[in-house]
Amino acid sequence: MEIIFYAFEKRPNSTKQPMPSEGIIVPCTLKDEVSFMNPVIRVDTKSLVSGEFSPALYNYAQIPYWQRFYYITDWQYLNGCWECSLSVDVLASFKYEIGDTDSYIIRSATDYNGDIAD
Repeated sequence: MEIIFYAFEKRPNSTKQPMPSEGIIVPCTLKDEVSFMNPVIRVDTKSLVSGEFSPALYNYAQIPYWQRFYYITDWQYLNGCWECSLSVDVLASFKYEIGDTDSYIIRSATDYNGDIAD
């Protein structure tokens, strides 16, 4: 499985997606018994052609096979492999579905008003 790693910043409530050309494609494997929403992947540093792999450079990932974007939540080095814990970025993963939705906003305010029922 190939995963694209990025050094990418965005606001938490944004559907922004990185350009594939901004990342690096790395061959990875899934750790046994992972979830779709919070997978853990293994990066075998021996399989990297470019040599050194510095996980500190990357904070975001894409798994094209699953068509999902992920925040990188943790890195661990175990038995010669880097393990990367991911958490799905729902807004970026479903950007086009969200954009195709018709929405109607009833009310909006910049200040808190306890008299308005939610």
